[in-house]
Amino acid sequence: MIALQQAVFNKCNFLLVKTSPLLDIQQGLRELTNTKKVIVVSVNNECKELLFLCEKNFMGDAQIEAVDLFTNGDIKNTLSFFLRKRKRPIVLGEAAEYLYEPNASILKAGAFKLISEKFQLTKLAVNTHLYSASHLMTDFPGRIFQVDALDPDSKQLKSLLPNGKANILTRNYPLKPEELKKKLKLTDGGEKYVIGFSSQKKKQLAVCSLATKTQ
Repeated sequence: MIALQQAVFNKCNFLLVKTSPLLDIQQGLRELTNTKKVIVVSVNNECKELLFLCEKNFMGDAQIEAVDLFTNGDIKNTLSFFLRKRKRPIVLGEAAEYLYEPNASILKAGAFKLISEKFQLTKLAVNTHLYSASHLMTDFPGRIFQVDALDPDSKQLKSLLPNGKANILTRNYPLKPEELKKKLKLTDGGEKYVIGFSSQKKKQLAVCSLATKTQ
């Protein structure tokens, strides 16, 4: 790849390389010298590709940009940051009234600290890609869940989910969604969400509703 890059730079000043979304961004930066920008592209919240924009003789810090595309024609540049400025401690905290799940492009870009700072959120645990706050940020680039109950007992769970239906999610949790659904004796569907996650202190369950961003 490096040899091909130098051959291209003998002909022009810019090179745009499209790679699989599975490629580690750091690995790409090591192999593609002179990278000026990395664009993480997701479509309908599914990461689709990485674009490495290289400029001949560029030696500065690479900018990372997370971009979300939608089938309705919307294009949203969600976040951009410079790689070296990202490496700060992440603020951790426990679940509050709202849970925030960033879009796929932001998670792939690794903007864990930036998303916390920009929207005044705390991360539930280092390896749990959920954030929380007691306030609602309607311009947050991702899904927002309003917590109806934390760690409900069986009676409370039945009251919150009278039809026995929920959308099951797990984030850094010992059970997979299908296993958790079976354990709780739930079926798929309905408007409620049951989210299993690990905070910095313990494993937890949250029964949630999708927050309305127009509030």
